[in-house]
Amino acid sequence: MTETSTEQIPHVTNEPAVMQAPVNTAVVASSPGKWIINGTNKICIIAQMSAFFNVSYVNATKMPSFKTFNLPAGNRTVNVSGNCGETEQNLTLTWSDTNVTNASMTMHFMKNATEKHYSLHHLELTLQATDFPNRNQSLVLVNETKSYFEVGVSYAYKCLRQQKLDLKQNNTNETSGYVILWDLEFVAFKADNSAVFGLAQDCAFNTPDVVPIAVGCILSILVVFVLIAYTIGRRRNQNHGYRSM
Repeated sequence: MTETSTEQIPHVTNEPAVMQAPVNTAVVASSPGKWIINGTNKICIIAQMSAFFNVSYVNATKMPSFKTFNLPAGNRTVNVSGNCGETEQNLTLTWSDTNVTNASMTMHFMKNATEKHYSLHHLELTLQATDFPNRNQSLVLVNETKSYFEVGVSYAYKCLRQQKLDLKQNNTNETSGYVILWDLEFVAFKADNSAVFGLAQDCAFNTPDVVPIAVGCILSILVVFVLIAYTIGRRRNQNHGYRSM
């Protein structure tokens, strides 16, 4: 692995509020943060996003509970580190907030040199034991996105809409929470020293069923109008022919 240094880009933003609410709570709006990982004489990763977390746990009275928190956008409250490898790179963000102390999220990027693409292979969230009752070790939650966030080498990945990723406890199939990402844009395995994303491949938007139905109805109406116009025009031509005779 190549030793790295980090650079932070300042943002003027209000700290997002942290709320306690049911699992299906609305996401607390926040401005996206932006972070850069520097390798040897070049930038290897740029990432920008907003993130909202909801983690389930058993409280002191042994009842199901949950903890919700945001990834702060202000770089004064988020530390960034990472590695710039040839086929694997990662970016780690560490922060403290109202509901968490020294929480960290690591994004692992993998490159397939043969296929000339790379992906956000998996995302890892680590929470300290002190943030949870009756726990003596850190809670590690993982989402193995694998090829879900796949993009061609030299391109950035961009997705403005909200994307929900389930989080499972490490080495288990037990889902213990989720993260919602939005205003997401990242580029890894950069080959230059520019601090811009460059050309981006956008995610596919989910199209509601009503859209294709509406389009189909409009096309059907247009076809009917064309047939009516054709019929009227043909009759006029026939009448004109009769009059000429």
